[in-house]
Amino acid sequence: MSDKRPDRTSYAAWYGFFLILLLTPRIWLCFVPGTFNYRTFLVPYHPMLNKNCAGNMRVITGAIEMYNMDKNEMLDTVNSEADLQILIDSGYLKGDMPRCAKFYEDDHPALSLWLGWGRSVVSVPDCYEGHNLSRDGKLRCKLHGEISD
Repeated sequence: MSDKRPDRTSYAAWYGFFLILLLTPRIWLCFVPGTFNYRTFLVPYHPMLNKNCAGNMRVITGAIEMYNMDKNEMLDTVNSEADLQILIDSGYLKGDMPRCAKFYEDDHPALSLWLGWGRSVVSVPDCYEGHNLSRDGKLRCKLHGEISD
């Protein structure tokens, strides 16, 4: 009698595939006809972008308040990145220019799902604006609106 065992290496890749398929319901739903909704893959990104934008607005508002307390001429309006550059040059904002991020989706959800295309976060210039900042201090994002406290 031969003591030869069957070769199971060809099944190893399939075992891994089915294990991943069973452990991740999002991928499992892609194979059931009529249940694939690519927007469920995008849900975690939107709250992150709103928190990032709100954090940027709080930092900019604090920098404007400190600038207005220290300087004789008030920074009353913010309409462009040139106004924010004043805060960076005078040392009230550190690092890069604060910009809001926008989530873009391509027209091909299947390609964005499997190949990583279409899901990109792009920074938007000139998105923060504010008027009468020395009085009420309300800064507004053109994409996300005002901060709700």
